[in-house]
Formats: sequence, C-alpha cells, structure tokens
Amino acid sequence: MNKTAAIFSILFSMNLHAGQNLTTINNDAHPVIGVWRLNFADTSCYEEYDFRADGRLYTSSNQQQIESSYIIEREPSASGFYRLEEHILNENGGKDCLDMSQNEDTDYVYYLKFSPSEDQFLICLDESDEECIGYFIRQSSPHQPKLQQISVTTM
Repeated sequence: MNKTAAIFSILFSMNLHAGQNLTTINNDAHPVIGVWRLNFADTSCYEEYDFRADGRLYTSSNQQQIESSYIIEREPSASGFYRLEEHILNENGGKDCLDMSQNEDTDYVYYLKFSPSEDQFLICLDESDEECIGYFIRQSSPHQPKLQQISVTTM
C-alpha cells in the first residue's frame, strides 16, 4: 500500500458524522445515483459504489462488502462539493483494496466533487482538493444490474 493511500484511509476513517440536516434522494435525478468504480493503480483491485435513489449504498472492494445508508446535499456548495453522510449498516468483515476493514454502525462525512460532465467524481475529506481519492468513474449504464445485497456473518 502506498503512503498516500494509507494516510487517506486513516484520515477517512477518523472523519465522523457531524449530524447536519441533509436529504435522502428519492429519484434518479441526482448525479450520484448509479454505479461508480475506482481502479487502483498497479493492481487489479477496484472499489465499486452503487448509490441507489432510496438512500442505500452498496460498496464492494476486494473481499469487502458493505451496505450503508446515505444522505447527500441536493445541490453542490459554492465551491462545487456535495456533502455526503454515510452510515454503515452491515459489512462482511472482509478487507478492502487497502487491506483495511470497516466496522458496522460507523458514520462518515465526506465531500464529492463531480467532473463537469458528471461522469467522474472525487471523494474528499473536506471542501478542498487537498485530501481526495479518485477519480470514481461512472459505469456504462445507470440501469445495469446492481450489486447484490450482502449477507452478514457474525464472529
């Protein structure tokens, strides 16, 4: 794992839910709706995010499968970022592409910045381009088969 990815992952994990009022998306009009993929350089590993209009997010990365709920701002801020809050509901205990695992019942806040064509986005820790990961690339069809819900195993 490279140093930048490790630092981002640690900071990302520490960025907890701040509790502001945002809205759940209830239609396919928001640019985040759909399946997005981040390919990791020098490896065949990738992360895939399936944002659904009902406020569910299904994430797949290496051996890790996560089911979350999310809320996102309807419009970007003046600096072009959408604030997104994620709450992890279920996870399978697997490791992601950075060899890390997540915990259930964990909250995150991060900021998405879309390309002008809305076919790519960055995930950032705040409303700046300083600490971001990406680009996540929209997959070919917003109506392609969705990721399956995960089954939870307890240890």
